[in-house]
Amino acid sequence: MSKLLSRINRSEQVVESQQETIDEQSDRIDDPESNQDELKETIADQQEIINQQSKRIEQLEEDRDRAARDQAETKKK
Repeated sequence: MSKLLSRINRSEQVVESQQETIDEQSDRIDDPESNQDELKETIADQQEIINQQSKRIEQLEEDRDRAARDQAETKKK
């Protein structure tokens, strides 16, 4: 169970980190001297990572809930 919680926490940290990077890149897009195409591509890549991590978090949370139910059923027996 603690491994699942640890994985969820790590995945959430990745999402937070990627979101911070997206925010920074978004600010740079407004700078006329920046390479906007490159920044937009980087943001799109980071958004994809966030989407993948979000799906992973959902799966880990489902696994955690299932493990908790299984553990509760085992204790009942």
